[in-house]
Amino acid sequence: MAVDSTLELFTTLFGWLFYNSTWDVLVATGMVFLPFLGILLDTIIRSYAGEDAQEAGNTTLRIIEVEFFVAFFVIVIAAVPATPLNAVDLSFTPRALIGSSAQPVATVNNSRTTYGGGISFNGAPATVKVPVFWFAVMSFSSGFNRAVMESVPPTLNYRGYVDELIDAKISDPTLRHEINDFFRDCFVEARSKYLAERPTSAAITNLLNRYGVTDPDWIGSHVYQEIPGYYNVIRADSVREGYPWSALRDVEWDASNAPIYGKPFCTQWWQGIEQSILSELGDLDLLSAAAEPGWDPAPRRDAIIQMALINSPPRWTTRGYDFAYGNLVDFSVGDPGIILSGEVPPVFRKLRTAEYGVDHSVIQQVLKNLHAIGLLEDGKRNSYKLREGLKLNDMHEEKTQ
Repeated sequence: MAVDSTLELFTTLFGWLFYNSTWDVLVATGMVFLPFLGILLDTIIRSYAGEDAQEAGNTTLRIIEVEFFVAFFVIVIAAVPATPLNAVDLSFTPRALIGSSAQPVATVNNSRTTYGGGISFNGAPATVKVPVFWFAVMSFSSGFNRAVMESVPPTLNYRGYVDELIDAKISDPTLRHEINDFFRDCFVEARSKYLAERPTSAAITNLLNRYGVTDPDWIGSHVYQEIPGYYNVIRADSVREGYPWSALRDVEWDASNAPIYGKPFCTQWWQGIEQSILSELGDLDLLSAAAEPGWDPAPRRDAIIQMALINSPPRWTTRGYDFAYGNLVDFSVGDPGIILSGEVPPVFRKLRTAEYGVDHSVIQQVLKNLHAIGLLEDGKRNSYKLREGLKLNDMHEEKTQ
């Protein structure tokens, strides 16, 4: 007999077990015969109250015989536990879901859950007795429900889909390092140029209308991919494995001594990274297509990749070393005191200058001028720091005087 859930495997058995106990109590106390006593008294009262005394006896006897027979039949068929229901006969087969492998059949002995495994529903009975009528009802409804469910096309496992979206991340350390390199070599420069120029061409407007106004804010921006002057002209700063050397592109090397791999343009590089991310995420793209069949495939893939990048954000790295944790400290370009006071590691933050549309060469020149007049002195890692013994408050007081 098939049931509709794993929990129903146990509630069916325990429910009828409690019924059997209740029935035994009714029989032992004689309460099971109360309905017959009620029929007898009710029939006698109604017969003598509505007919002559001579006819009431014969009529009452016939009515009692009929109603006793009906009550006895109902009790035997629908009340007396007589038909055995074995635990091994109960099973639950999960429905087929898109994006999920076929689930094994669950039984009382192996429910594949914590039910009956020492936590809940322990000691489930191996056999219980069920009234004939209710056994027939359960058998019919079980078969009918299963037939209807099998005729319904499989649906998407939305719960599993949402869980996969929440847990989507890039676990491959090599791929994460490559994304960090792309962020540094391609995205920062492209975004700096975009913020500095603020282009408003019709082609960019169309891309923003399709992919959203926030498209230029992430490394897979279609504006940078499809508009000339961005990813199509910016290249990786180092040789990237998997991108063969090209005589037209990698002009740094002579053809007679060319390396195996070259420095790809960012457009080609991102296409490779994008495919690697989608492969890392498995069938999440197919699940998204099933969940939103009318969704444009390109924005759909972008949303999936962005979700993975949110859970595994790219970090600014210097060549060969990862100072990401130090660079997570935020600062404002408009507040040089934070830079000068040494409150954060003296790593130049090109990304933040890109966000404000400030050319980093301007900041460098200002710092050089302050160094030249003695307000700054040499710091660690080719940086400047406030001259020893000089405070910003002192400079402010000297200026007011």
